[in-house]
Amino acid sequence: MNKKINELKFLKDFKFNFQLIGSTLILFLLLITFSTVSAVDYAQKIPLADGFNFISFTVAPAITPAEMKALNPFVEDIYQFSPAAGSFLGLGDGTLTTLAAYKGYIVKSRGIQTLYVNGSDLSTAATVNLKAGFNLVGFSRVPEKIKFTQLMARYGNIGGISQWSANAGTFIQMIRDGEGRVVQLDSVDPTLMPARSYFIKMNSDATLDYSGPAVLVSRDSNAEAEPVTATLEVNGELPPLPEAPAAGPRSYMVDYSGGQYSLAVVDAENNSLEIGTVTVNGNSFKATLDITDTPRNAMVVVKQKKTGRILYRNLIGRTPVKKELPRGAQKIVVNDIVLNEKTTAQAILASEMKVTLPPMVEISASTPTGATIAASRNPDVEYAISSAVGEGNIIELAKAVRTVFSVITSSQISDTAREKILSNNSNLASASEIIGSFVAAAGDEEAKKLAAREKLDTSITLFLNEIKAGASVDKIDASIKKEANKPRVETPVITPAGGRFADAVQTVISCPTAGAEIYYTLDNSRPARETAVRYSGPFAINANATVKAAAFKADMKDSQMASEKYYINAKAPMFVPPDGEYTAGQSVAITSATPGAEIYYTLDGGEPQAGVSPKYSDRKSVV
Repeated sequence: MNKKINELKFLKDFKFNFQLIGSTLILFLLLITFSTVSAVDYAQKIPLADGFNFISFTVAPAITPAEMKALNPFVEDIYQFSPAAGSFLGLGDGTLTTLAAYKGYIVKSRGIQTLYVNGSDLSTAATVNLKAGFNLVGFSRVPEKIKFTQLMARYGNIGGISQWSANAGTFIQMIRDGEGRVVQLDSVDPTLMPARSYFIKMNSDATLDYSGPAVLVSRDSNAEAEPVTATLEVNGELPPLPEAPAAGPRSYMVDYSGGQYSLAVVDAENNSLEIGTVTVNGNSFKATLDITDTPRNAMVVVKQKKTGRILYRNLIGRTPVKKELPRGAQKIVVNDIVLNEKTTAQAILASEMKVTLPPMVEISASTPTGATIAASRNPDVEYAISSAVGEGNIIELAKAVRTVFSVITSSQISDTAREKILSNNSNLASASEIIGSFVAAAGDEEAKKLAAREKLDTSITLFLNEIKAGASVDKIDASIKKEANKPRVETPVITPAGGRFADAVQTVISCPTAGAEIYYTLDNSRPARETAVRYSGPFAINANATVKAAAFKADMKDSQMASEKYYINAKAPMFVPPDGEYTAGQSVAITSATPGAEIYYTLDGGEPQAGVSPKYSDRKSVV
């Protein structure tokens, strides 16, 4: 308990510093949207709550604090925290004279208002210097979805992260205890969001860099040294192929299935670059990659040895880098990776649609730590592909993959027919090449007989084009290119931000893309137009729930998914009859105004504990 009290001292220091700006600080949710003004000027729209607002700029501001106040009379003051001085700079006292991106600010607003800030696009990202102690850190962009506990699990020199929740009237906070473990003091684990600022306590001077695909913080120079080697192990199942697989030795590309095929792990941007080693054992495989300072998009592939053609592939996602690993971790193990027609279609379409992949694994403070960490594959990898490409298109291309691969690997197809089907599409590396061979197979007599016997598809619909024998490959290729160049719907914004609330919450979902339709779920499932609820206006959250939302618009790629978790405090139970002295035993009813609340009770004066104390289910006789 004393350790917790000591670790919470930095929050008291926050409150002390806040008093320097005149009043108790109240933080409201910021809803930040962007709109293009011209080729070089951009506008950031910042809804402000009455009182204090923690913000960061997503444009390079073209005005000074004094000019901002003059243009917006509702701005009472603007503050910036100086970690070197341990105090605030302010517009009112003349100590704050400039505004810049990549910094955190506090804007005090008179009433609920909207602030517009014009500036140039942030084409490059600066490195943010962090001082030992407290830093008000602004995030002009966030390149990945990452929670507070995940960031602290990566970097041992972060002593705490804090976000104020006006609704709960307290800090949502993560701290590090005396033994260096990340402690989540609240039931909420916030996600870093762009255009916001947070207090981060550093144990030593460091640098913050979010210009690349991940949030990177330089390590504490006094922290234990990084392991000499760290590896990523990926385990999975092989696709069905002719001949029985045979075990192979550990090598960069291992042969199997009687030497007809080989298995490798490669860089998705350069399929000839092998980035790991593999082992085949029966129908299973293990791929081992070195974790370095450079992230890669990794892909497991099955090649036909005779032609060097890649048949099956699985784009497993972006590999972690050393700086992202929890301290002491030497191996990350990911299981249940498969290679089949669908994963092949996903990989091909993701490449053509230029999908940005999230990290392949999710590591958080709740992940068991140690030299070897068993991590789950990040489900956002598959969602990122399907939302950009369309699940229906993946399924249809997978049918074509199955037909083409079954035909060209079958011993019942002559070399003449096989060469005709492959024609100029011998690499089968793109959707167009797959479709070209599929159209040829659909019109070939030998292939049609095989398709009838093995129930292979000879007609599919891809990007609204019916594809069968005689179809125009050029037309389909043009459709794929058109689809690849479509803009993407912007990610919805859910307000208020997730957290713990005393009462039911009115939730609002918006999307910066005009005319986009928003769909959401409350059961932690991924939102799809076919299964999710279409958003029509604010709705109440009366019990604990996870809101997930995505936005859709014709002629645009689906948005990425937004997610917020809400925890609603249960109302205090009420007793009937009320407490008092009675001459005889009473039958007591206990109720709560919170729908679905579970009630636990004790009869010995002790504190009730969920799952430990008796659970109330009906009127109880109290003697």
